[in-house]
Amino acid sequence: WQYRANDFKVKLGAGFTYLLGVDQISSKLLYYPHIEISYQKKGNIITPYLKSNGGVNLNTYKSLSDINPYLAPTTFLTPTFNKYNASLGIISTLSSILNFDLGFIYDEVENFGYFERLPYDNENESEAYRLSNSFQNRYLNTDIYGFKASIHIDLIRDNFVRFETKYRYYKTEDDKTLWNIPSLEMNWKTQFRWKDLLTFSFNGSLWGDRTASIRPIFLEQNLINSSEPVPESLSIFIRNSIQLNYKISDQFDIILKGRFNSNGIHGRWAYYPEPPLLLLGGVTYKFDFQY
Repeated sequence: WQYRANDFKVKLGAGFTYLLGVDQISSKLLYYPHIEISYQKKGNIITPYLKSNGGVNLNTYKSLSDINPYLAPTTFLTPTFNKYNASLGIISTLSSILNFDLGFIYDEVENFGYFERLPYDNENESEAYRLSNSFQNRYLNTDIYGFKASIHIDLIRDNFVRFETKYRYYKTEDDKTLWNIPSLEMNWKTQFRWKDLLTFSFNGSLWGDRTASIRPIFLEQNLINSSEPVPESLSIFIRNSIQLNYKISDQFDIILKGRFNSNGIHGRWAYYPEPPLLLLGGVTYKFDFQY
């Protein structure tokens, strides 16, 4: 249902999902809101808004391994239900170039997914992922409170600067720990193009302090009675990438790519360090097939 009166806009809707064969959820029939309310007065640069777009996410091994490439192949999958996925804030358009979005976020999540390190399996003979070097996907019912901010600077065609940050507080069921989930996350992306010949792009991400589960390893330990994970705090990790592209002709480009990360024994995931610097240079050719 949609309603508009002068500067006031309202969109109200709902979604429904019926799950079969899933026991780890409060109900087989789930319903959630789709709401958008805003007030945009002509001449004002600030627009307040309220949005709520809940939904059900059917987790897959591919979607989870895209987040954590060290996921064990025996991971248990169950849907995640975002009851509200709500945000209350303001959008500001200072000009056709500069825009920013500030707001508060709130959600109640059933089966919020996170990653916990698996214990060492002393009886393992040939499966490498059972050496306490992989992660399993776990789920907790979680309430989320937080703040988000973003700024977009759109210059001439294909030239832009974008920055986004979120800070979230997690209230979990029975106050359990969400392993490897940071409260602070940032992303930035920049691109500049000159005369369709030279393109420069710069992208990056930041993950704030997070608690990792460390598994003590004993040579004769029993897998069933393995010790509880020991919490360890991981410091901020930053990953940046740059790319420089120079067009020689319609088919040939010269490229230079680089990625540089925070140095240390931890990358995004505990005890999986990432190289502090990677460089790649070369020539690309675009095939132009005519049919």
